[in-house]
Amino acid sequence: MVARILEHKLRREGHDVHSARSAEEVGALCAHLEVDVVLLSAALFARGITTPRPRAGWFLLAGTFDAESLVHDAMAAGAAGIVRLPFKPTEVAAQVATLLALVPS
Repeated sequence: MVARILEHKLRREGHDVHSARSAEEVGALCAHLEVDVVLLSAALFARGITTPRPRAGWFLLAGTFDAESLVHDAMAAGAAGIVRLPFKPTEVAAQVATLLALVPS
């Protein structure tokens, strides 16, 4: 449900959005597409899922029940920021737009 909400909002903001539910799908998408930003769930990050470095960076999607140490680990691993669940789609879209604006095209 979270992915669908984010997809809808980010597409309305003009972004091309693709979703992946497993490590294999993440790897396949990143291998075949030029990826600018990745929104990675805490569940996938906790399982050690990594992606080829997206052009602009990545955000961790962390819920209230995710360990705070996971958030620190994500930041240490290079996350551009944290999206706290529950979230406001407009705020996530603004974070994505800000990150994209910081990276030369």
